Amino acid sequence: MIPWRLIVAGSLAALLVVAGSDWALSKARLDDVVIESWLDPPRVVADGKSATVITLRVTEHGQPRAGDLVQLWIDTGSGLVIPDWVITDEEGMAQTVYTPNPASVYDPHDEAKIYAMDINVGRLVEVGKRHLVVVPLATPDA
Repeated sequence: MIPWRLIVAGSLAALLVVAGSDWALSKARLDDVVIESWLDPPRVVADGKSATVITLRVTEHGQPRAGDLVQLWIDTGSGLVIPDWVITDEEGMAQTVYTPNPASVYDPHDEAKIYAMDINVGRLVEVGKRHLVVVPLATPDA
């Protein structure tokens, strides 16, 4: 009779091999995944009202990645990214809107840095491809 501890240890080892293999294969694919971004307008006034549309395109080997979940977050600067989770369409495209907080003498803004990360590169283990979106900001007229 096989002791239950051996069965548990074997099961955990098998799980680690499968998850580790998925992670290694996903990490190898990261260079093939490309995230591109465009801003419309390309510069936004930091007045708390103006906004820019961030368009993302995710491809792998030049082919669109449809149905990928992309998370966005502000790294430098302040404001709102809505929605902060988007799903790519059949062309690998997704859009979100960034609205910067108002600039002031005490809190000037010249740019915002927003990260976009496709978290669907791995199948079992989350492996993300990151892309930095730099949004140039203009100071509102006094």
